[in-house]
Amino acid sequence: MKEELRLAFEPKRFWWAMLLLFLCFNGFSIPQWLNIFDWEPAFRETSLMLTIGGIFFGGVMLIMPLCASIPMAPLQVDELRTSFIDWRIFRGSIRRYTLCKVTAAFVSGAAVTGGAFALDAILWNILASPCNVTPDSYSVIPFAEDCIYYSWQFMPGAWPVYVSMMLGIAFCGGIWAITGLTAAVFVQDKLLSLILPFCVYYLWRAGLPNVLFGSGFPHPADLYNDALTWPMVYQSVAVYLALGLICILLYMAGLKRRVRSA
Repeated sequence: MKEELRLAFEPKRFWWAMLLLFLCFNGFSIPQWLNIFDWEPAFRETSLMLTIGGIFFGGVMLIMPLCASIPMAPLQVDELRTSFIDWRIFRGSIRRYTLCKVTAAFVSGAAVTGGAFALDAILWNILASPCNVTPDSYSVIPFAEDCIYYSWQFMPGAWPVYVSMMLGIAFCGGIWAITGLTAAVFVQDKLLSLILPFCVYYLWRAGLPNVLFGSGFPHPADLYNDALTWPMVYQSVAVYLALGLICILLYMAGLKRRVRSA
């Protein structure tokens, strides 16, 4: 397990993935900050506004599955192409190999996505005004009335909003990393193993589950979206856990097929 985690956090892949997502977070925030830099302090956007703005306007939702898959999916393809995977499975077992790979993928995907958000939050809490607002302030974020973030933004520094969003982003990133790992077993191509999780995300976002299972299916970004309610938390976690379980079962099926044909 330690060796697997060491490979998952290989600096070149891990830091490039985090940097890509961090830049995407700031695709909206930096131009917005430069635009309001000479405004009166009372009318400038707060650190919370600039931190979460990139989620909704910077393309973070779309690129997250790709960035989360970068640490482990290409590594899985390398093991398949070199047949190193056969030696590891024969020396241990499919169950043990799956446990190591899935754990490393989830941890690395969560670290990439949650870490990028944390760096983004730190940056804007240094550069911008802290989020210490009152209900009648100009800087109040117009969350939905039943959104769990609405009352949290009035707490000192709005720290519950940051923590909740970071955990939601990290959890989703970990599941998308497992999806990329599963794709790598079947396609055995580095580029496709990164693109397929993005395709699954896009089909989900486009409403395919609503067509198959009926309306009311949660959005893939609900766990860190600006309309999050407690019922949506439970629904989204359940759906993501189901996606993770399906991917793990498919991953093990792909490994068994590999062993039979080896």
